Amino acid sequence: MPLPHFYARPSWRLAGQVIADAFVVAWILLCWAGAGIVTTSIKAIATPSAIAETRLGELKKTLQDSAEKIGEVPLVGDSLSTPLADIGTEVATLQAGAHDQVEAIEQAATTIGWLIFLLPVITVILLWLPWRLRFIRSAQQLAKLNASAESRDLLALRALSTAPLKRLRHISDQPLADWRAGNAEVIDALAELELHRHGMSARRRQTEQDRLDR
Repeated sequence: MPLPHFYARPSWRLAGQVIADAFVVAWILLCWAGAGIVTTSIKAIATPSAIAETRLGELKKTLQDSAEKIGEVPLVGDSLSTPLADIGTEVATLQAGAHDQVEAIEQAATTIGWLIFLLPVITVILLWLPWRLRFIRSAQQLAKLNASAESRDLLALRALSTAPLKRLRHISDQPLADWRAGNAEVIDALAELELHRHGMSARRRQTEQDRLDR
């Protein structure tokens, strides 16, 4: 089985393929960078809540430590430490709320970032990939046809059916008659014309006489 042909022979078609492939790669990188910027910007909204969470955590620890120390005071320790413990509980609730807010904002930022990256990238790939795969499949099929004399006859016939008459006249004054007569030179030229039309390198098939001469 012939190897896949990812690009056309040097031509305007090759230039178009290279430009299209480069555009897709650049588009993916641009979308990735844009998504990263948006994600970072949205996460920055959570900074005040993150700072509040840290401060509330410190305050909660201070209140807990103070309540424990006051609780050690004989007789009045329990009654004095209870209000501090209650305040510590309220502070813990506020800290949990700040933590949940930070998590919600970061989750939203991540989701939005992926959407900003994936939607335009998938759209471009859905337009680009089928076009590239069509060329690869077509090139591989033509490479199979180019592998034998019988198949090159079929390539020549395709050229007779699809090529402009002006280009056929450059090959032969009577291309159809020469093809029917089995003119090897005309058949090779027609096959090359069909390969060129599909952007493939045209390589002449070695004849049996060529191999005997070597």
